[in-house]
Amino acid sequence: ARHHEAKESANMRWFRFVALSGALALAAAGCADLTVPNENSPERDRALAEPGDVESLIGGSFRTWWIAQKNYYGPGLALSVMAWEHSSSHGNARMWLSSRMPREPIPVHPSEPDKEVIETGWYNPYRAVVAATDGIRAMDAGLEMPGGNDRARAWARFVQGLSHGTIALLYDRGFIMDETVDVDNESPELVPYSEVMEAALGYLDDALSIAESSTFQIPSAWINGLELDNEDLARIIHSYKARFMAQVARTPAERAAVDWQKV
Repeated sequence: ARHHEAKESANMRWFRFVALSGALALAAAGCADLTVPNENSPERDRALAEPGDVESLIGGSFRTWWIAQKNYYGPGLALSVMAWEHSSSHGNARMWLSSRMPREPIPVHPSEPDKEVIETGWYNPYRAVVAATDGIRAMDAGLEMPGGNDRARAWARFVQGLSHGTIALLYDRGFIMDETVDVDNESPELVPYSEVMEAALGYLDDALSIAESSTFQIPSAWINGLELDNEDLARIIHSYKARFMAQVARTPAERAAVDWQKV
């Protein structure tokens, strides 16, 4: 009886192996000429084909940048205690660790518990850059925005400037990313913060040029609750340019080199 059971068990295992192998072979044969589109991952061109969608993408890019500034686990609280504007007990978005004297190196290991404080100020500005840049690419390809291309382009350049300026203030180096960079075939290089800030001010100048030469209204959803026109946007751009020029200096020599009259 035990011999019969063992033989039956062996036969059953062999049957399961053959059945599984056959199923895998049939699946492979069936998939050889079968292409299944992934509807959850649309191509960039299809996602950017509708003017309204592209304009919404551009309009929402400011909020993506803003979250990096005001998120609890963004860099704002840590920077505040570094500057002795506030104090805090430990365990709050790296505030206690950032305020200790003497200053301590900021760990960048993936296992660092408060890594969001370091990462948020990097990832969110670049996400905003991607949204603004995709919008500019779509307009360059001939897409007409419902609210006018001048408004959309000015806003996209504005966000590109804000985002690169933020990277230059927070980090030693960064990427300069815009519609001239072929991200599918190029590997952009990290450049010093001074070069990133130069690019940021250039984007803001482009936005300023459009805002001062065109007339448009900005939807209140783009900066939540504020209804702006092109003149308001120009004033905001001037304000950010002044801040960036003053804040990017990190040494006495760099502060002395700032054009304070222009600021």
